[in-house]
Amino acid sequence: MADEDDDVIIRIKVDGGPMRGGMLDQMMREHGVRVVSRSSAKEERGWEAAVEAAAAITTLGVEGGRPAIKAAMALFRKRFPKAKVEAEDDEGTPVGYL
Repeated sequence: MADEDDDVIIRIKVDGGPMRGGMLDQMMREHGVRVVSRSSAKEERGWEAAVEAAAAITTLGVEGGRPAIKAAMALFRKRFPKAKVEAEDDEGTPVGYL
């Protein structure tokens, strides 16, 4: 079993558009977690595009120690308690400790 301090790679999906994804990105970086990838819905102009983007999913790929990832996720969940977040490891297995 991996040590708690070993770096892990996690893929995190955040429902709620680029703003929430951006907040999680910032929180991860503030906790020393490296954000290795980030993707979200294409930004377009117009009311319909804004509604669609607000419901879009942002996916972050992060790498770091479990304690730092957990701390950033705890802060994010405190700020956005109703946000739907899914996390999985680099093999696609759901991560239950977040």
